[in-house]
Amino acid sequence: MAYCWCYEANTEHSKASQTDSRNLPSAFPDDEACLEYLKEKRYPGGITYCAKCQQDRKHHRVTGRPAYACDYCGSMISPMAGTIFEKSSTSLRLWFYAMYLMGSTRCGISAKQIQRETGVTYKTRGACSSRFARFS
Repeated sequence: MAYCWCYEANTEHSKASQTDSRNLPSAFPDDEACLEYLKEKRYPGGITYCAKCQQDRKHHRVTGRPAYACDYCGSMISPMAGTIFEKSSTSLRLWFYAMYLMGSTRCGISAKQIQRETGVTYKTRGACSSRFARFS
């Protein structure tokens, strides 16, 4: 089962669930903030299992990449692996905003409305919609 933070955000008092459309940009001003949030949700404190070391290790951010490396051996992990964000060229900020829009309405939101709100192309909107459907 793939991981999606948006389900947790609806059930707990987290940074994402305390956010509304007016302060969403300040909560997640760039892709770096989104990646850091995702990392903390998946690997609290940056500590996770290192396959190479075969034990829990602290990981640090790799400059210029959306990845974290083991402090001991340098083996890399990505918080986006196994999520709807994996192998996506769409920015994390747009993903977060689209998920916010989907979760903030009682009866959902159309893919066309997400396209209007985020300014993405028809092709990107279709890719996002299919990933949402596949992982939900």
